[in-house]
Amino acid sequence: MNDAMNGIIPQQEVPHRHVWEKVAWGAAAAVLLAALLGAALHVQRVERDNRALMDQHALVTLAFVAGNAARELQEERGTAVAYLLGRKLHLLREYRAQSEQADAKVNALQHYVGSLPYGSIPSAVGGTLEAARRGLAMLETKRRMVQDLDWQLQQMDAFYGPLTQHLLDTVHQARAALRDPAAAAVAEAYGNALQAHELAGRELVLVALWESGAALDLRQLEMLAERQNLYSGALLATGAGQRPGFAFELEAREADVAGVREAVGQVIANGRPSVATAQAWRYAAQTRAQLISNVGQQFAAELRGRADGLARQAALARDRSRLLLGSVLATGLLGFGLRARRSLRRRAAQMHAAPASPAIAGCAPPRAPMVLNPAPHQA
Repeated sequence: MNDAMNGIIPQQEVPHRHVWEKVAWGAAAAVLLAALLGAALHVQRVERDNRALMDQHALVTLAFVAGNAARELQEERGTAVAYLLGRKLHLLREYRAQSEQADAKVNALQHYVGSLPYGSIPSAVGGTLEAARRGLAMLETKRRMVQDLDWQLQQMDAFYGPLTQHLLDTVHQARAALRDPAAAAVAEAYGNALQAHELAGRELVLVALWESGAALDLRQLEMLAERQNLYSGALLATGAGQRPGFAFELEAREADVAGVREAVGQVIANGRPSVATAQAWRYAAQTRAQLISNVGQQFAAELRGRADGLARQAALARDRSRLLLGSVLATGLLGFGLRARRSLRRRAAQMHAAPASPAIAGCAPPRAPMVLNPAPHQA
């Protein structure tokens, strides 16, 4: 009997190509694991860079919302001056309307600051911002004093001045913490425009005080003029000078204000108050302040665009990194799936090609039947 009849299965030799397939799949698995590790490290690095971008986005947005609140409070101070001097009903309505506009910007600032994660704001920015928030907590009380005419111009300016300055300091500190050069340049220009507008508003308060009969400190006016010239130069140096016609227009308005200041000094020296001189001074100062306010709004729009650009950049980088990781994972799963499918098919083919032997089936090999009385052979 042969080996098959005795229930012995001959050992089948594994083809060499199966060995090479295993080696190839092992190498592919190693390459896939290396790719997964590289993709994971890349995603981790991108996430770290994205956090840095979002920190920059937070600073740019903070400079934007703090500057908007400061600008609206500057306008509110102007309407408060007009009402305290004129004491007319329509002036009171203008003050209330401007207060509502300022509230919208102040609420936007407080809401945004409240939404920021703890520790995302540098300490220098947080210090000036906290000082501004303490002043904002007293804003409603001071507004009632203005509406009740229970406040002097000097008291009003002593409150609005430091409050807006704290907000402007927040803009400057946020700009100093920015590492994005383009965003920092726009934030600096916006801060200079707001600071120049603040100084223009301070001069309008001096005009109002002089119109009300208060004594005018020429030394204080001279120091204010020096600071205005300083920030006007900074404003021109940080982008406003590239605006078509702005530099020429600003120089013209500066010359008008300087000419009126000389006239005011002569009037004070002669001791003869002049209503016409006061009106000319107020008109020149208002025209100059409006010009600076307009360019400041342009910088505000650019700053908002920079903030949106940083947010889009971070989102795009994050999506690309996650897409890369997902592609590597999908490729690996597809490869292992094909490998498993091929192995199953090969095993099924082997089972069909080599049926199970009786010994494996658990039964004895067939034998010829035994005949006890064989029949005689017939011729």
